[in-house]
Amino acid sequence: MAGYMAAPARPHWHLLAIATTARARGRGHGRALLDYGIACSDTYRLPTHLETTNPANLGFYRAAGYELVAEVELPDTGPRSYVLCRETAVRQR
Repeated sequence: MAGYMAAPARPHWHLLAIATTARARGRGHGRALLDYGIACSDTYRLPTHLETTNPANLGFYRAAGYELVAEVELPDTGPRSYVLCRETAVRQR
């Protein structure tokens, strides 16, 4: 819930669960899923937002144009959540 409070307050796409199995990693499947979500949101001229609890993923998302906008400490020994946003690549009219 805390990650949602750090999400953009304007309309956006929330890319919720992008993951691959360990055997599929490094084959471009995760990037293909991310690119599909980005393409869909760009069609509607909306930014995207996502979260990760793995700091090792930050470089992957930054390479796709995401910026870290918040770090959220989750309660009761929960992990730290990193909230990232990417503005649409399509200009608003």
